[in-house]
Amino acid sequence: RNHLRVVLLALQRQDSFQENDSEEHCRYLEKLDQLIEQRLLMLKEKLKEQAAALKSTQEELSSTKNELQQLNLTFESRMMLAFSVGLTDSFGIGPFNADTTLVYQKVFFNLGGAYNSITGIFTAPMKGAYYFRFTGHDTRPNITAGITMFHNQKPVLHAATHPDGRNAYFSNAIVLEMEEGDVIYMKIPANYHLYDNLHNLCTLTGFLLFPL
Repeated sequence: RNHLRVVLLALQRQDSFQENDSEEHCRYLEKLDQLIEQRLLMLKEKLKEQAAALKSTQEELSSTKNELQQLNLTFESRMMLAFSVGLTDSFGIGPFNADTTLVYQKVFFNLGGAYNSITGIFTAPMKGAYYFRFTGHDTRPNITAGITMFHNQKPVLHAATHPDGRNAYFSNAIVLEMEEGDVIYMKIPANYHLYDNLHNLCTLTGFLLFPL
């Protein structure tokens, strides 16, 4: 009997231990589930934050791309700079008592609007290398025909004819480094002559080669 009692007590303790172990295991699994759920929630929040940051970055990149495109278009539009003009259809010009700035009234082309047809002055909108060419003409005998190009206040080109000829045609060209705001204009020297008509014998042409 004592032996049976001892066996029964041992079995009861074993059952009790198993119940305790099972309860501990269940509590462990519940805590583990809670930790996993918390971790998943944290990961979801982190993913939302990263998605929001990525969206913001994409919007900034898109905005920057648009700004760069606008700047590129602006730069390209400024690069497209050229003009070509004729002097007049009124035949004889000059002579004048003093050097006189010429206003080329016939505008054939003025992309960029840098040439002013009211003042006769070309103004550089940017620093760069510019090409200019002019032509002059006079049909009348026993006169001196000529023309001078000025860069700001400095004469840089001149072409003229000798008074013993007629139907004289002349031209000249130059490449200049110009700062933004520099000007180019043409003057007829005192006591000189020019002649122009609908055939555009006296012209002025210029364009931007490249920026500096």
